[in-house]
Amino acid sequence: AESVHRPPVSEQGDSAMVGIIDTGIDVLHETFLGEDGETRIVAIWDQADPTGPSPRDVDPTHFQSSYGTLYLKSDITEMLAGTRQVPPALRDREGHGTHVASIAAGAGAGACPTGVAPKAGIAVVIPKLKTNPADPRSIGYSSSHVEGLALLKTISLGGTRVLEAPTPIAINVSLGMNAGAHDGTSSLEAAFNAVTGLGRDRGIALIKSAGNERGHGGHARVQAAPGVIDVEWNSNGHGFQDYFEAWYSYMDELEFKLIDPAGNISAPINASSPSQKFLLNGNLCLLSLTVSHIDNGDSVLKVTILPRERAIQRGTWKLEIRGIVVASPDRFVDIWVERESHRSVRFLNHEPEVTLSI
Repeated sequence: AESVHRPPVSEQGDSAMVGIIDTGIDVLHETFLGEDGETRIVAIWDQADPTGPSPRDVDPTHFQSSYGTLYLKSDITEMLAGTRQVPPALRDREGHGTHVASIAAGAGAGACPTGVAPKAGIAVVIPKLKTNPADPRSIGYSSSHVEGLALLKTISLGGTRVLEAPTPIAINVSLGMNAGAHDGTSSLEAAFNAVTGLGRDRGIALIKSAGNERGHGGHARVQAAPGVIDVEWNSNGHGFQDYFEAWYSYMDELEFKLIDPAGNISAPINASSPSQKFLLNGNLCLLSLTVSHIDNGDSVLKVTILPRERAIQRGTWKLEIRGIVVASPDRFVDIWVERESHRSVRFLNHEPEVTLSI
């Protein structure tokens, strides 16, 4: 970045925007101020804040989303002046989004070094990651996250209450996910293609993090067979929810059973009985099988383990897989643990060379 800041390039992002989809941004941090002392943050959409105004309330001509709260630069200016209270979400209590935004567009302040585009405008989306009660906390299932991409692109096109002139934008997505088939067909990956015109639209670039979980044993791959095979993982019992997805070919018909560390066995899950809810030694276990998933036509088993009468059991869990019809060429069954659980779960028969990013 320093070489780009110096002549002959002398580029610091003053004619561009940086979009951030993350945990938030600390609106009071000095690194997000311009040389004139004003904030460079032009908008923040907090999708989880129901107080409003929503993007549609602010600009019904250009924005369609009717939930959350859209803060404009004028609102943030009042917060900096102390004439308006700063909502807790706009201090970014987790700190991750502020950290990411300072790398991408920080101007430097105190011990905080200068970022890549220290003069760029900044637009932020704080996504509402959990949409339906049965879904994990994952951007892979967040339609609101997809709408965040659309809003940031609309802002960059100009002519809105947020930004008058069209401005190129680089959108950074450093929130992780392991849910989905990992083949480019999830709703988020499809949105990446759509919002960039399959990568051909000028003036917009998307940047996705590679993830930090490579060494955590969060992926397992086995080959289905007419007999029974097991996938095993160790749980340290600290998770508030353990969530897994097992993806396999539409050509195969499989049956699954979940076995807890005490040896208790669930009822079988198969195409004839695709959904079960039961207690295993005080843990609520939800198993749901979708045949011909809308994303890619393959099948997926979703496994959710929750503490109920006791904490999630420590020790070795097993997913028993029995092949009823195994007709696919490679017979692969790929199982991922969702990111929220990866620190409490490790597969015993994992594939360490398989990365976990989309």
